[in-house]
Amino acid sequence: NIYFDDYETIKKQFDESRKAKIAITPSLGLTSISYKQTGFSDYSAIALTAKIDAQYFLVSNKWDVAANMFINALPLSVSPSDLTFRVLGINLRGGYVVPYVRDPWRLSVMAGLFYTTVISSNAQFGYRGLLYPQFYPVARHRFSNGTTGYTYLKYVPLGDNFFSIDFTYREIALGSGWIRRMANGHPMMFTFDFSNLVTKFNRTHTSTSFSLGVGYGL
Repeated sequence: NIYFDDYETIKKQFDESRKAKIAITPSLGLTSISYKQTGFSDYSAIALTAKIDAQYFLVSNKWDVAANMFINALPLSVSPSDLTFRVLGINLRGGYVVPYVRDPWRLSVMAGLFYTTVISSNAQFGYRGLLYPQFYPVARHRFSNGTTGYTYLKYVPLGDNFFSIDFTYREIALGSGWIRRMANGHPMMFTFDFSNLVTKFNRTHTSTSFSLGVGYGL
C-alpha cells in the first residue's frame, strides 16, 4: 500500500481543479416571441424562459465542450389567448480554443447539434422535431476586476437535408453576457439573446425572439 501524508490536501486541490473546469448555470429569463406560419394568424407572447447551461474545459483549456437546454416555461401574455405555445431547444457543441488569441481574450470556434421543437395545443401550428448541425463561435474577455464578458454567433442551416448549407431556411442567433463571481465563489450571469429562425416544415415558419436572463452558477 502507498500512503500520502497530505492526502486530504491533494484530494481537495484535485476536486477544486475539476470544479474550475466545469460550469453549470441555471437561469431564468424574460422572452418576447413573434411567430408566423403560412395559413395561420400570427402568434406573439411574453414568457418566462427556463434555461440551464453546462460547459467543460478540456486538455489544458484547449478544447471547449458545452450544452444547454431551454423552454418557454410560463407564458405571461399571449395572443391569441386560446393557444398554448412553447419552444424547446437543446444545443450540444464542442470546439477548439484558438491559440493565437491571448489572455485576457479567448476565442472558441465550435460546432455541434441543435434540436428544437414546438409544443402547441394546435397540432397543426409550429414545427416539430428539427435536428440540424450548428456553427457557434464565441469570444470572451476577462476584465481586470474579475468579471468576464462574452459574445457569440450561431448559425443553423435548416434546408432540405441535414448537410445542406442554406441561408433562406436557417436560424441566425447572437447574444452576449456578463459574468461576475460573487463573494461566495459562485458566478452571477446576465445575458441577452436574439434569434431569428425560418424553416419550411410543411409550411413556412418564421420565429423571432429576444431574451433577457439572469443565471446563478452552481
